[in-house]
Parts: sequence; C-alpha cells; structure tokens
Amino acid sequence: MKNMTKVIKVTFKEPVDGCKEALFGSIAAIFTTFKDHHIGCSKQHLWNCKITPENPYHGEKCTIEETVIIRKPTNRGKHGNNESNL
Repeated sequence: MKNMTKVIKVTFKEPVDGCKEALFGSIAAIFTTFKDHHIGCSKQHLWNCKITPENPYHGEKCTIEETVIIRKPTNRGKHGNNESNL
C-alpha cells in the first residue's frame, strides 16, 4: 500500500518530562528528543533488536513499536494534461 508511512511509537511506563507517548519517523529520531537513560537502552541496542510490528521492544522504562500511518491519496506534485489555459 503506497499511502502508508512507517512510524515508531514510544510509550513510557512513567511520563518523561510530561510525555507519556511519542511518535517518531525513525529510531535515530527518538534520541534527538530523549536520552539513553530515558529510554533505558542505547540507539544501537534498538537497531540490534530489529523492531517490527510483530517484534516490539519491551524495556524497563518504555515499549517501542513500529506501526504505520495511513494517508489519504493526493494529487499534489502530479502534473497532467488537465491544466486549463485561462
């Protein structure tokens, strides 16, 4: 399905800086917002876990899972022959 985008969902067992849940575009992006001690492991460890929708990471401080956002198809960026000459 073309109109789906992978996201990484982090759900904390205890809120971190008031945040209980956050969505990211990649594992690396998680660590631009949170430090290793917030997550309970390193970026390298998460990469080694090979997180998939069927294989989430369950840690002491949080759960990290891969899911998708379903998007509506658009015509943006498509150039066709249906342009009018006004």
